[in-house]
Amino acid sequence: MKAVSRLVEIIGVAFWLTWAPFAFAEEAPRNWGAIESDILASKILGTASGTFKRDWTNSQRLLSLVADRDASALIRLANVSTNPIVIYSAYYALRQVESVDMALDLGMALALRGDVTNFHPAVALAQVMEDHTNGLSRTLFKAALTRATRLENINIVSAQHLARRLSSELLEDWFEDSSRPSVNIDFEALVTWRLLEKARQNTKPASTKILAAMEGYSRLPGVPRYVFVIWKEPQALAPGFEKLLKMVMEDPGIPDSMISILTRAKRKFITTKIDLTQLRISESRREQIKYSLVEEKDEE
Repeated sequence: MKAVSRLVEIIGVAFWLTWAPFAFAEEAPRNWGAIESDILASKILGTASGTFKRDWTNSQRLLSLVADRDASALIRLANVSTNPIVIYSAYYALRQVESVDMALDLGMALALRGDVTNFHPAVALAQVMEDHTNGLSRTLFKAALTRATRLENINIVSAQHLARRLSSELLEDWFEDSSRPSVNIDFEALVTWRLLEKARQNTKPASTKILAAMEGYSRLPGVPRYVFVIWKEPQALAPGFEKLLKMVMEDPGIPDSMISILTRAKRKFITTKIDLTQLRISESRREQIKYSLVEEKDEE
């Protein structure tokens, strides 16, 4: 049960229900510890971008699983291990098996479950973006994006990176798809923000669906309210804007890096309307806000 539980966390309930019959069909008992030990003894560096692509072939065990086209075992291996070298070696081995859906799902889940400012999740994000840039089917990509973002818990910073790097055309097609089920609301809000920025840059109105979603975010704590506040102009929400802004700045669930972006975007309002000493925040966040205010002023 532990293995199944962790795999659900990594890949997502929707993906798991899709592939579960295949993954568990008459699987022979395996010594996962022995396979992991073999991989770790195979001189797989995993210390720079691209090394996983090259070095996973040093493992005879992985080569054997690929030769057998055993996608089930490779997914299970990525699931049961906690060692990034093993997880990513299994991921790149999986990409050699004719299961594009599986590899893309696992890659997106790996990118979204960790902070991509760290090396290993960044590897997965880079590979996902390579697939996207190389023209992988939009239908396939949209379906994988939906499965990956149905996870309840994703890393917000990683979700922001993914929403910023995928093409706006793909995201708009994905967002507007009437058949798309509900996904993680944080990711949807970040996509909405991106699409509104695109509409502004192209000087054309955003769709009714996008605007309706944005208006609803003010009532949802966390990232949705953050997106609402950073997008809206203060004068459009007076006198309620100050209260909403304070709620977002005090929200411990919003990463400090995103609070810095908000601070720079609303610097004039914050410096004239917000008393930083009265905010219920950590001293480290207070100092970061002060720094962002000064930094933005110096750049003007």
